[in-house]
Amino acid sequence: MGMSLVLSNDSFKIYVRKGVVRVRSGRGEVVVDSSIERIIVATHRALITAKAIRQLITMGIDVVFLAPNGEPIARVYPPIINKTVASRRAQFEAVLNGKGLVVARVIVKSKIMNQANLLRYIAKSKRIEWIKDEAIKLDEITTHIDKAGNPTSLMELEAQAARHYWQSLAQLVGGDFTGRRQEGTDEFNIMLNYGYGILRYTVEKLLLIHGLDPYAGFLHVDRSGKPSLTLDVMEPFRPVVDRAFLFSRPRVSVVNGYLDYESRGLVIKVVNEALNSKVYFNGKATPVINAIRSFIEDLVSYLRDGHELAPPVIRW
Repeated sequence: MGMSLVLSNDSFKIYVRKGVVRVRSGRGEVVVDSSIERIIVATHRALITAKAIRQLITMGIDVVFLAPNGEPIARVYPPIINKTVASRRAQFEAVLNGKGLVVARVIVKSKIMNQANLLRYIAKSKRIEWIKDEAIKLDEITTHIDKAGNPTSLMELEAQAARHYWQSLAQLVGGDFTGRRQEGTDEFNIMLNYGYGILRYTVEKLLLIHGLDPYAGFLHVDRSGKPSLTLDVMEPFRPVVDRAFLFSRPRVSVVNGYLDYESRGLVIKVVNEALNSKVYFNGKATPVINAIRSFIEDLVSYLRDGHELAPPVIRW
């Protein structure tokens, strides 16, 4: 995963001078070169010129705009980012030919397995024996997944696992955090929302590169404007974000229910480091971002050619 230029705790202007894209702020000027893969705009105090947009597209640099809660609300990338429509055709057909349900099962199974693996890692690293019992409960839930006949049944199993998982993490985090709530106003839930936003735009770009439609999923219900496949593919890798915040516990400030600009930059840094950190995947140590890319490649192969789709299980 290439370097990110994060614009958060200042006012910024992105423009072109002497043929070079530059980012100017109160702290000076940065030249945007080939070492930068993406620009993350996490503030409303930013101005970008049309000429800068054209040049950034030519350079292949992704520009992502985040809402105050971390949700990606817009991005700039070339209009033709994938080489073939065959993958999308196979994706749409999967809803009707049964492959979509197989994908949904793989996603839910791997998410719960990764949650269980995180609990085991916590139990070992922090020497907390009772967490192992919670991991075993998640293992037991995964034995029912292959029998689930529709996405609704799978979501019910996912919810059962979530109750055990988040109750365990709540005891470790403490404070105002009593469990996962998207609308939660405590610092940990707000950080999770923002962190999942970073994961979301990372997954979405990889889906586009591999020719898939981020808005046509198999587990989450399709709705206009909802990136269902992005949310599907995110699921197995959410524990990566959970672990990052649980162990780093960055000091953040919340203003009117949102992270302040400095905290946004800090959270982005923590999540980017987590996505570049190594996990055990397919029998070897590999960066998380590569594990995500590998799973999407396997997903395309399954949808198009029927190759086996293994759950993207990761361990620490």
